[in-house]
Amino acid sequence: MSRLPGGRAGQRKTENRTGSPAYREHDGEATVRESRLTADVGTSAAARVFPAASPNANRELCSQLTAASVRTSDADEGRVGRISTWSAASVKSEGSSSGSRSGPNRRRTSPRKATTAKAEDPDAPSAPPSGAAEVPPEPASEEDREAWPRRGDNEWLVRRAREAVGGAPGRVRRAALSAIEAALPSLGDPEDPKPREWLTWLAELPWNSETAPNLDVTEAGQILDRLHGGHPDVKEAMLDRIASAAHVASSGGTARIGPILLVGPPGTGKTTLARAIAQALKMPSESVSAPAAAEDPVYLQGCDRQYRGSGPGMVIRAFRAAGSSRLLLLLDEIDKVVGSRSWGASPTAWLLELLGSDSWTDRYLGFDYPTGAMVVICTANEINHIAPPVLDRLDVVHVPGLSPSERAAVARTHLWPRLLEEYCLDEEQVPILDEALALAAADHLGTSDRGLRLVETRLRRCLYRAIRVGSRCGWPVIISPEFVREALQDRIQPSRRVAGFALIDHPVEGGSLQSPGPMP
Repeated sequence: MSRLPGGRAGQRKTENRTGSPAYREHDGEATVRESRLTADVGTSAAARVFPAASPNANRELCSQLTAASVRTSDADEGRVGRISTWSAASVKSEGSSSGSRSGPNRRRTSPRKATTAKAEDPDAPSAPPSGAAEVPPEPASEEDREAWPRRGDNEWLVRRAREAVGGAPGRVRRAALSAIEAALPSLGDPEDPKPREWLTWLAELPWNSETAPNLDVTEAGQILDRLHGGHPDVKEAMLDRIASAAHVASSGGTARIGPILLVGPPGTGKTTLARAIAQALKMPSESVSAPAAAEDPVYLQGCDRQYRGSGPGMVIRAFRAAGSSRLLLLLDEIDKVVGSRSWGASPTAWLLELLGSDSWTDRYLGFDYPTGAMVVICTANEINHIAPPVLDRLDVVHVPGLSPSERAAVARTHLWPRLLEEYCLDEEQVPILDEALALAAADHLGTSDRGLRLVETRLRRCLYRAIRVGSRCGWPVIISPEFVREALQDRIQPSRRVAGFALIDHPVEGGSLQSPGPMP
C-alpha cells in the first residue's frame, strides 16, 4: 500500500476504489479516515500555494475538493453523498475546536463523533436520507404558496387537486376524488411525470359553479350593434334569448341558453356574431373546429394518460384557457363532418354528447367534466348536410346573405374603420367616397359571394395602394371610384390589365395614379 507524506496510510488505487467488492464492504470509519487524511495533506499543500490564507480557510477549501473527488469517483450515488457530507462536517467541526492545529497533528474523529459535531454546528450541511427527493420548503405566505414549484412536490399537488375538485357537483366530485386516490401509488416514481401532469390539470381547471352576472338587454343590444353589422332580425332573435337568460338569473334560477345553430352563406359574419353574443352574455369564448374533431378523436376527447405525451382534448383545454365554468364554445363548420369514419363510427355520437348533456367525457381526465354552464353555438353553410338527430337538438337561426347596399353600409361602419386602425391610419389621411365603397361592394365578374370577405379583400387592396401613394406623394389620398378600378383592375376590368404603375412625383388628383406604365 502506498504511503502519503506524514507517515499515514494513503488511499487505495483508483481501480480498487471503483467497483471492488472489498471496498464496498469497507466500513464507514475507514472511509472517513481516508477522506480526512486526504484533506490533511491537501491542507499543507494549499498552505504552500496560498501562504496568505489562514489554516482554517485552507482546510475548508480542501474539504470541498475532497467531497467533489469522492463524489465523482464512487459509483454509489447515495453512499457518496453521505460520505462527502460527513467528511466536510468532521473537518469543519474539528477545525473550529482545534484552532491552529492542522495536518498530521490533528486529532482523528470517528463517524459518530463527526455526526455529533455536525448536529451542534447549525451551519454544517445535513445528510439527506437515502433515495429521498428534495422537497421545497414550506412557503411562508399565501402569495409564496401560489408561486411554489409544482414539480417534485407531490403532496402539495394532491392537496391542490383535492381542493379544486371540491367545488364540482356531487357525482363528479366523488369520481374525481376516487381517481386521485387511485393515482397516489404511481406518484412515487420520480422518472414518470405523467401523474404529476394529470394532477396539475385537475388543479388548474375551473370546477366551481359560477353565478351568472346581471345582464342588461339594452347594453347587450349595444354590444351586438357595435361588433356586428347588419342582420337586425338575427340580433333581435339573439336579444330574446339573452333576455330570457337575464330573467332566470335575476329570479335565482340557473340560466342556460340551449345550443344554437347559425346557418348562412360564407362570409356573412356568423363567427363574428357568435363572439358578439359571448360579450353580450359576459362570457369568455373559445372556438373548436368540427372537421378537425371528426378526423382525429384525440383532438376533442383527449388521449389516455398512460401514454407519454398525452393530454386532454380541446373542450377541456378551452375551459382551462377561459378560466371559468361559464364558457361559450363555438363549434365551426359542423356540416363538414358528414361521412367521416376515422373513429370507426359516425361523429354524431360526440356531437350528441356535447349538445345534449350536462357533462363531457374526456379520456385524459378519466371521468366526466361538468359543462352545465356552457353555451354551444354552431355554424354551418348548409343545413341539409347535418344529421337529423343533431339538428333536432339545435335552435336554428338563419343568417341571410347581404345585398350590395347592405355590404356597403357594413363596410362604412365596421370594415373600413377596423382596417384603418389595423394599418395605423385615420379618416383624414385616407378618406373614401361612398361611390368607391359601392363599387367595392358590388358584384363583379359573376361572383356569387353574398358575404363580406370579398369586400374586405378589395378594401384591403385599395388600402395597400393608398399607403404606397401616400408615402411617396404625401397625404391625404382620396379613395375614389377611379382609384378602386386601378387598384382592382384584375377583378373589375380584366381587359385592361397592365404590368403595373409607375409612381410619380407630382400630386395625385382624385386619389388615382396619373399615368399607368411599367414598374421601374
